[in-house]
Amino acid sequence: MSEPMFPILRSRNAEPPAEDDGDRITAIFRDGTAIERAIVASFAETIRRHRMTRTPLAIWKDGRVVMMDPDEVPIPDVDAVPKGA
Repeated sequence: MSEPMFPILRSRNAEPPAEDDGDRITAIFRDGTAIERAIVASFAETIRRHRMTRTPLAIWKDGRVVMMDPDEVPIPDVDAVPKGA
C-alpha cells in the first residue's frame, strides 16, 4: 500500500476503503438524509458555540451578509430530520 498524501488525516490502524464503498457512498448521496442530518447537526453546533462565545453569526440574507445575535437564531432539531432508509 502506498503512503497517503496527507498521513496526518489517516489513523495508523485505518484500513483502506473496501471495494464496495463506492456503492455505499453513492447510496448515501442518493438518499441524502444522512447528509442533511449532518448539515443540520453542524448548524446546531455552530449556533451553540456562537452562543457560548457571544460571537455574532454571519448569515446571508436578501443578497448581503448580516450579523445576527446567536440567541435570536433557533437551534434546529436534528431529530426532526428523517433518518432515511
